Amino acid sequence: MKIRFIIILLGLLIPVFSIAAKPAVCPTVTAIQRAGIDFVEDTTLGMMGFHLKDHYNTQDEWSFMIIGNLNVNDTEEARRIYNQRLGLLSLSKGPIPTKDDSREEWQCQYWYEEGGDEGTLLLGIAVTPPMEL
Repeated sequence: MKIRFIIILLGLLIPVFSIAAKPAVCPTVTAIQRAGIDFVEDTTLGMMGFHLKDHYNTQDEWSFMIIGNLNVNDTEEARRIYNQRLGLLSLSKGPIPTKDDSREEWQCQYWYEEGGDEGTLLLGIAVTPPMEL
């Protein structure tokens, strides 16, 4: 499951090199943790948490999303757990340019893994410009 999860998410990230100026820095984990996760959507990939607009500790406005292998029954429980675990993330890459079908953006990727295949896996992504839902 972990490998499939990673392949699906990384498949959404196609590098491009013709977008707005590169942000100077990625949001810090501390700033992301302070802002928290506002809401969670139950998606086909699993429970995905969001904080839609924040400058965090940067000059740019960002959106942040997180997904993990949570075993929960509802979105409120997932939001609570994500907010508890945000501080476990580490910046793994970024800012990097990416593109999907409808937009070009800069991303910062955050990662946490513990306990192998059956353990905890969290992937966080900060994007600028921020998302509009």
